[in-house]
Amino acid sequence: MRAVLARYKHCILEMLCESKKVKIDGIGTLSIQLHSTGAESEEEFTVADNITGAHIRFRPEGAKGQDLTSKKLLQKVSLEKAKFYKA
Repeated sequence: MRAVLARYKHCILEMLCESKKVKIDGIGTLSIQLHSTGAESEEEFTVADNITGAHIRFRPEGAKGQDLTSKKLLQKVSLEKAKFYKA
């Protein structure tokens, strides 16, 4: 799987840069997520001044009928205090 993704990474990035979603059957969907601040008007909005971040978002694909949103996933997570932490 890693080799396939590495082979097609340029195509995947190109599609994401064109604001397209990339669905990989059985795995999930990739999309671009932008963070920005507001502007008083469309004319005042610029990429340099208002876009504060851009990230690739991955949404896993579940089995049919299975909801894999982060809220549902977190319900299945259990946490326990670590005995020690070493940075």
